Amino acid sequence: MRIFNLCICIFFLASPSFAQFGDLTKKLGDKVDDMLDPKGGSNMPIPSIYEFDYEYVMNITDKNGTTSYTYYINSKDNVIAMKNVDKDEITIMLDDHERKKSMLYMEGNGNKGRTKMPYLDTRKIAEMISNKQENKSTIIATGNKKTIAGYECTEYKTEDKKNNGLIFLNNELEINELLIFAMQNSPMAGVAQSSMGSKPGLIMELQFQNKKKPEKNKLTFECVRLEKTDYKIFNDQYYVTGQ
Repeated sequence: MRIFNLCICIFFLASPSFAQFGDLTKKLGDKVDDMLDPKGGSNMPIPSIYEFDYEYVMNITDKNGTTSYTYYINSKDNVIAMKNVDKDEITIMLDDHERKKSMLYMEGNGNKGRTKMPYLDTRKIAEMISNKQENKSTIIATGNKKTIAGYECTEYKTEDKKNNGLIFLNNELEINELLIFAMQNSPMAGVAQSSMGSKPGLIMELQFQNKKKPEKNKLTFECVRLEKTDYKIFNDQYYVTGQ
């Protein structure tokens, strides 16, 4: 059950809709500050090429509308990149947890640049949040199945004191979901192994709402694409700035 709580926390902290976790994050604020490495992590050199084998696109819908996120995942190494395209500008945020590096890549007007960012191991934050929330939520398998982005997913019903919802897990792929949700600079991973012994799974859809105001505070997460890719980032193609 602890892993499930970890998962819920990361996802909701990733969304501005869920202010109910605000007090919890404030309590952990000092610890998070202590974990932030302004020097950019270890002295290990980055590879000449970052390679990714999966593209994962999520839509998060709340009262303010829908926001889409595109992730590139290396399923073997602890590396993930989040890409945003705005007109003619491309921004890529990359976390390399093996080397303890966070990188920012920028492309626009024919120029390419990259710089180191302060490194934060969001997996440790996830652990802290999970400890705080342990035993405050329940998860029950409903026995229902749903096909999402071409994958058959298992449905779970979840509930805590203020909220309830549904979670759909993909058990077909061995992808570390912590990479995706930790990329939101917040802590949610491994909804997989609940106390019922469910298999590890990747979250493909989540519907969550406040019990008293279900429509006002409703949040929906949906994976709209999960495909194999050969996406690469060639580090020597980017001018190094701010280092």
